[in-house]
Amino acid sequence: MIKFLKKVFKVIMSRGFIISFLLLVQLLFFFFIAWELGRRGIYFYVFFNALAIIFTVHILNRSFNPAYKISWLLVVLIIPFAGPIFYLMFGKKYFSKKRIQKMQKLHEDTLVQFKKHYREYELDNPDIKKLSHYITRVTGLIGWENTESDLLTPGEKFFEVLLEELKKAEKFIFLEYFILEEGYMWDKILEILEEKVKQGVDVRLLYDDFGNINRLKYNFKREMISKGIKTINFNPYRPRLSMFINYRDHRKITVIDGNVGFVGGINLADEYINKKVLFGYWKDASLIIKGDAVWNLTFLLLEMW
Repeated sequence: MIKFLKKVFKVIMSRGFIISFLLLVQLLFFFFIAWELGRRGIYFYVFFNALAIIFTVHILNRSFNPAYKISWLLVVLIIPFAGPIFYLMFGKKYFSKKRIQKMQKLHEDTLVQFKKHYREYELDNPDIKKLSHYITRVTGLIGWENTESDLLTPGEKFFEVLLEELKKAEKFIFLEYFILEEGYMWDKILEILEEKVKQGVDVRLLYDDFGNINRLKYNFKREMISKGIKTINFNPYRPRLSMFINYRDHRKITVIDGNVGFVGGINLADEYINKKVLFGYWKDASLIIKGDAVWNLTFLLLEMW
């Protein structure tokens, strides 16, 4: 019984629970105000229903995922006193024009520096040439030669090779991960990172805040910075209703000296190397890349930073 109460207390006092509770309170307050306005007079009632019809037409004319469209139509039509306002707050799947321009300028400025290291390659294979051009059009990034890669699976193999490569770092180590949890895996990595900081290596860590809300201590970021590791928690999870809550960083990237990179599905948590069992034996994969193409990973990580 005591053990159970301790678990309950731990959940209630967790950052995730507290923030989620505050968000729920805001949401209920918002619905209460809208409901009260809707039921207190015929004019409010007519206004909200007219608004619901306008938003229904707007949603029907938008070009996005049909499942997403149907969901919003149901919300707006079933709850006309709150649905339209709720849609305004959370239904936008795009950034403001000013924010898009800022992001485009950042991308272009960084790409100018990035392309200084790149030279055009003559591709003889027409299929590879088409694929390369397609990737460039979609991502803005470019294809490289002088590169080798190897598949690392399961997580134990990835972890072994990652530690070996981290120890070789001379200039910088950049890490960007969706999930990061303190435990055996992270302790071993952190041990190397601290040593590299002492050697003058630039170590940077970028992790998704929401993905780790109940995995990391509240002062984790401050603790890493105190160790000399430059740290950013992407899109901090805060107790306010906003569409930006849903923007997440799901990348799993490590870049070492711009010459070695890791990318794939493996996060930095013990279940990925089967030191902790969650759903049976966990088999995941990562790719180690060596050579010029690592510049693409370096660019992506620094642009996100």
